[in-house]
Order: sequence, then structure tokens, then C-alpha cells
Amino acid sequence: FSNWYYIFKIKNNWNRKFVLYVLRAKAIKKLIDNNIYRWIWISAYREEDLLKIKIPDISIEQQNKAIEKIEPIEQRIKQLKSIIKPVQEVIDEVFTRELWFNKSEFVELKKKVQFKTSISDFWNNRDLRNSCKFHRPSAYMLQQFLSEKTNLKVKHFLSEDIVLWAWVSPSDMDENGDYRYISMATIKDWALNYEEANAVSNEYSNQKIAKNIRKWDILIARSWEWTIWKVALIEDDYDWIFADFVMRVRLQWCNLKFAYYYFRSFMFQYLIEIHKKWLWNNTNIFPTQIRELPFPNMPLADQEKIVREIQAEIDEQDKIRKDIQQERNKIDEIIENAIR
Repeated sequence: FSNWYYIFKIKNNWNRKFVLYVLRAKAIKKLIDNNIYRWIWISAYREEDLLKIKIPDISIEQQNKAIEKIEPIEQRIKQLKSIIKPVQEVIDEVFTRELWFNKSEFVELKKKVQFKTSISDFWNNRDLRNSCKFHRPSAYMLQQFLSEKTNLKVKHFLSEDIVLWAWVSPSDMDENGDYRYISMATIKDWALNYEEANAVSNEYSNQKIAKNIRKWDILIARSWEWTIWKVALIEDDYDWIFADFVMRVRLQWCNLKFAYYYFRSFMFQYLIEIHKKWLWNNTNIFPTQIRELPFPNMPLADQEKIVREIQAEIDEQDKIRKDIQQERNKIDEIIENAIR
């Protein structure tokens, strides 16, 4: 297990599953979330806070009885989870079908770890790239496919240049500030996460007002291996300043939700994967590279059709997730009754 985890071993006179559900209970989670450690890029639970959580000393018989009630609910949740489809899978299926892309061939090519290429291929690109990932057969197939599908690039749809970040220091943070700061952590779930964002001082936001965002902006994380491909669409008006290692993309002449879904698709994500570069012991993608990436040449009506298809499937998956949450609420109720 990695440095991002704690391991706690439970004494034998406790039902481990009961303790697990106590820690998952909304009331307990809210309590420890209120004491979460937040910095510019990360949020974390501290061990000393977790160890302070009080669990009522109830008998093992009562614990077991609560778990007996929970087990049928667990089975129901397991059944619902088996039919749920990740949003990423929904997006990829629609783009694969609508663009007539041979994804099975692409997946097989990705498995090729050894291949041959000519020396001339190394300098037959604008960056003189000679990395293995840039020249692998799957990369060539995808780029060739997209070049045949469209002669348009992201730069043809920009309403203004892609703008980079505003740096912040801990001294710029101010809980009473009107603006919040969007870091890579804020968009790690493909949307703005208000809870992960820190407020910055009004003095700082006034100085960086050119780094604000508005409705329908698209944000792309441009650095760090675990977030570099993440994208977020701003669907509401907020007072935000976007952060270091984040790019602001403003588009026109396209359906903006279509652009967001395309940026999330495996096609665009793989383009980022093969084009990203190592810099200062980290991977980065730059506005000059994003500008040159292909963008589907599709009529607005077709773009809107794709958006409707994806949204309809996402709505269906959301309904299943709500059903799962209702079942989890039943578990919370059983646990709360047991420890009350």
C-alpha cells in the first residue's frame, strides 16, 4: 500500500465490518471532514484526528445483529453496482460509434511494447520527438485516423488564446475572500469541487482578475502524472481564480458540452498521453500542443446529438447511483440506531 493510506488493525472483540460502517456513517465522516488538513494541492486526514473518533462500547452480539440486517442491503448494492456504467465508458462508447473508430484494433496495438520505426520518423514532427510512446503504432493509428476525419484543430475554435495559471502562496489564502482558487485537486473528479477549493484574499483576486473563469470555460490540468488529463466544464457562474498547472480554454463555433466530452474521450486523452513532455522531473502538456490537437469536423446538429446521447445515458446511471445511495442510507440508519 502507498504512502496515501493508513492501516488500522481492529481488536478481535469487535466486528470489523461494524467498525467499517461506523467510520463510513455520514455523521462520523462529516466530523472528520470538518478537521481535514487542506493545502494548495492536497487534502488529507491526519492520523491523530482519526484516532480521536469515539466508537460506543457496545457488545459484540449487538454489533453482529446490526451486520445481519445490513447483509441483504449489501447484496442489493452489489447488484446495482454490477449494472452501473462509468461515465468514461459511456463517453468512449458514443465517440467510438459515432466516429466509426476501430477501438478493438487500437487496444491491440496499445499492447505492442516492441516495434520498429525508421530514423526519418524521429525528425518528421514539429518537436523532433523520439520517445517510444510518441512513435508507438497505437499513437500513429489514432493520429492517422483523426487526420483523415478532420482538418480542424483546437486552435480553430478558440475565442481567445489559451491562458495559463496564476501562482499562489499560503499567505494569499483568506477564508473571508470572495474568490476561490482552482487547483488540479479541484478538478480531479472532472468537475469543479467546491469543497476542495481554498478561498483567496480579495487583494490577491483583484490583482489576478485576468485569471478568472466564467460560465462555459473549459479547464485542463496541464501537469502532474495523476491529474494531467483531467478536464472540467464550468456550467455555472462562480467567483474563481484558476491555478498553477491549469489551462483555461475558451471556445466558440462548437457545442461546448460536445467539446468537453471530446476532451474527456479516450481519443483526446491518449493524444495528451503521447504528447506530454518531461520537464523538471514531471510531465507537462503546453498550450502550444493543445492548440495543434485535432478537433472533430462535425455539424452542430451532430455534436448536439452526441451530447444528448451521452447525457441520456449519464442520467440513467445517475438514477442507479441514487438507488445505491438510498440503500447506503438504510445502512447508516441501522448503524446509528445501534450506537445511539
